[in-house]
Amino acid sequence: MQYRPFWSKLFDPRLPGALIAVIVLLFLTAVLHLFGLIDAIGRQNWPAAGIRVLSFLLYALPAYGLLKLNRWARLFEIGYSMLMVALGFIIMVAANLFTGVFIIITHGIVGIYLLSAKSRALFQPPRVAGEPPDSEP
Repeated sequence: MQYRPFWSKLFDPRLPGALIAVIVLLFLTAVLHLFGLIDAIGRQNWPAAGIRVLSFLLYALPAYGLLKLNRWARLFEIGYSMLMVALGFIIMVAANLFTGVFIIITHGIVGIYLLSAKSRALFQPPRVAGEPPDSEP
């Protein structure tokens, strides 16, 4: 029997390191938005607090879904990553070059990984014994 540290039991053994890195990135971003929410509430900036709540949910829910290998989380995060890449281009041209490039790189890498064949195979339902490989249910 191979020793596994206690924290590794939080993760499904099928999770590759790259997907764990994506999940950690999403959770850290969600935590940063949570701190922004606390700051917005402290300043009584209610519109900013509402945006921070939405931002927190847009990162925390897919991160949790990816951790549990839910297909909806992968599809949602692919769409959200592509939306953020487009927004990054707009920010890069209109507002701040560094921020736009950072958004494009981080969300682009997440989207590219989730579109890969290796990632797609992780989120497929398990095959039934004797079923042909490419059959539709």
